[in-house]
Amino acid sequence: MQAEADKAEDGAVRAAAAIHGVPSKLVLDGSFGADSRITVKSSADVSMINAHVTGIYDRQSASARARLTNVPACAA
Repeated sequence: MQAEADKAEDGAVRAAAAIHGVPSKLVLDGSFGADSRITVKSSADVSMINAHVTGIYDRQSASARARLTNVPACAA
């Protein structure tokens, strides 16, 4: 499965995620900035999530990548 988002409080942000082993319920949330974070809630284990974010941070172009593997199930 692939997902995209373009929501931002400050400036323009685009994000894309490729998810391998998609469960019936999945919530993927994140923040982009000095302290970037990704939170995953899923009804079953997820084998891999590749996330890529680009945007403007502190008036400069910025990007981040994350690869999460063997994500355990939790309340989704």
